[in-house]
Amino acid sequence: MRVNGRMWINDDEKVPSGEVFSPPLEDSVEGSVEFDFPAVWGGIEVNEVKLVRKGEVAEARALRSEEFLRKMLEVDEGARRLGEMAFGLNYDINRITRDALLNGKKWNNTHGLGISVPPD
Repeated sequence: MRVNGRMWINDDEKVPSGEVFSPPLEDSVEGSVEFDFPAVWGGIEVNEVKLVRKGEVAEARALRSEEFLRKMLEVDEGARRLGEMAFGLNYDINRITRDALLNGKKWNNTHGLGISVPPD
C-alpha cells in the first residue's frame, strides 16, 4: 500500500479519540489480511475473516456470517476497495470490544476501512 502525497489526519478532537488515518492510493493496495477477532455490524457478527486484495477484494472468506460479508462487499463499487488505513493510538483502549468505533482506536491496532455505507 502506498500513501504518497496523501495527508494523515489525527482524530484527536473526536470522542473517543486516538487514531491517525489516511486514504491509500486507490490502485496500490495488494496482499491479504486475516482478522482473529469478530467484526460486528448491525448486530451481525462476522468471525475469522480473510480478505485477499489486488487493488480490490478478490476473495473473501469468513468462518461465520460469510454470506453477510459477501453482501457488504457488493453494496457499491467502492465496497471492495480500502478507503482508509489507520493506526490506533489510544492507550486506554487495550482490548478488542464488540464496538467497531472503539476497536479502531485501540492502542497498537492497525486497521483499514472500506468507504461504503451498508444496506438497511
